Amino acid sequence: MPSDVYAKLAYVDLAELVEKATFIAYGETYKEFNPSLEMSSAYVVRFNPHKILKNTYNAQTDLVRLCNEFSLSREAYDFRTLKKAYFVFASKKGDCLKPVWQMNSVVLVTEGAAATSNIVGQPEKQELNDFMDKIKALVELENKQ
Repeated sequence: MPSDVYAKLAYVDLAELVEKATFIAYGETYKEFNPSLEMSSAYVVRFNPHKILKNTYNAQTDLVRLCNEFSLSREAYDFRTLKKAYFVFASKKGDCLKPVWQMNSVVLVTEGAAATSNIVGQPEKQELNDFMDKIKALVELENKQ
């Protein structure tokens, strides 16, 4: 029988991701070498946003602190290993922003296409700007309510 973690991971749509997140952005992990952190899995990484789509948390916009808690759940990314840009849907947890829906809160981008197959109702891949437009429309709708 699947656990609640797997049920949570398996079923989320884009509207719910947008609603739950206080910070949504497209960018990449800021690469820095810090040997003391290399052996740690649960620490903060710095995220360099290229495009911020929602920021009700009012996080700084240059380098944003993301919680890197991949070892606590095998259903999470290690942000240190992501080599390309990605979308993140996050909310505040302590002194950093944590993805709101585990792996589904991180959408990888390859060759100009967002890999959205883990989001209910979305195609396997879609053009980067089309995905951004969908997010912007949902944020705008949320702001009108």
